[in-house]
Amino acid sequence: MLGHKNRLTAVFQTQFRHNYNHVNRAVMYGFFNRHFGLGFEEPVLERDFELLSKSELSVWDDEHPAPPGSSVGDVHEIRSLAIATQDSEERLTALIPESAGDLKKFQDVVGKAWETILGRRFDQVGKIQFTDTKDVSRGEFLLTVGHLKHDAASEQIPALRLKGAKGMQKGVVVWITETGKAGLLKNDEVIPPVEKLLKDGYLVVSGDLSGQGEFLMDDQPLTSQRTWHQRDAKQTWHRFAGYTYGYNHSVFVKRAHDVLSLIKFARTLSGDKSVHLVGLDKTAGPIALAATSQAGDSVAATVVDLDGFQFQQVAKHDDPMFVSGAVKYLDVAGLLSVCSPHRVSVSGMKNSEVPKKVFAAADASKNLNFVDRSDLIDISDLLASPR
Repeated sequence: MLGHKNRLTAVFQTQFRHNYNHVNRAVMYGFFNRHFGLGFEEPVLERDFELLSKSELSVWDDEHPAPPGSSVGDVHEIRSLAIATQDSEERLTALIPESAGDLKKFQDVVGKAWETILGRRFDQVGKIQFTDTKDVSRGEFLLTVGHLKHDAASEQIPALRLKGAKGMQKGVVVWITETGKAGLLKNDEVIPPVEKLLKDGYLVVSGDLSGQGEFLMDDQPLTSQRTWHQRDAKQTWHRFAGYTYGYNHSVFVKRAHDVLSLIKFARTLSGDKSVHLVGLDKTAGPIALAATSQAGDSVAATVVDLDGFQFQQVAKHDDPMFVSGAVKYLDVAGLLSVCSPHRVSVSGMKNSEVPKKVFAAADASKNLNFVDRSDLIDISDLLASPR
């Protein structure tokens, strides 16, 4: 395509497993020799070498003694990490916009960081197909259960749809909970705030996110996510978080992906009406913000209750709410900030100054609504218009 097909070399030594052996290295030597004009005769072969002795390989000797005490080991590493953390915090704090002119740099750094962490935008969600299993009457409401398929990502989500007597007059609400779709019911009855939405003319959609509901073997909530380790996992370095999160999405991120799929499904139901997102607990609230931050204009309004949650409270890297990089990029305040300029109503937020500044810089202060928990009784009021 670029007119330089001779600059590409592709050799597939599939008879070897994961390695960088001499056969593969020889290909690399030839590539660099040709393109950098190194002048070696090809094939470029490796020369024999003599192994160095232990003393020759050693860094510390009598002339260069090893540093003692707090200059080595865990104390030294913790101090070094503290220096790096302080530097990072200072740089990120300096990015918080004070005016519209500062906004782009904040979005380029903090916004792109969260986009990378979360790993999927709404426009990257493929085709969603809902297969209904059965219809169940819940008083004056009709509950349809089934599952969503997102073939492009090889994902399935147990899901439900709730419809009231008025049908869908005002739009669709995607409602997520810490227990999955079962959280919309109590004693087989629709919970009051959802009942109010149905009576107001909204259609309500929910699902079991990764590690919820039908994904559980014993109905017990997920208390830890699967992590990878080296050797027998007895030493600290064996359990290094990078072995897991350097290669795999966390449960939190997978759940945010599931919510984006539910939003895509809701949009197929909504016609010309709006789609809204609700999450009213310390698990669902942050996930709803994560999905909103990547949803663009596909969500008209989001309502969350964070119940005081912050990522810095997470003490274990196998916690289902652990997200690598979340604390660095301004925690929940940063996540809410990158939802700008879209409409968000928030309860239980501990630090609101950063998102207030970001929404103000985007000339969208009217779209950021901090509310008391008592205001969450009537979700319809919060969805109708900004206060």
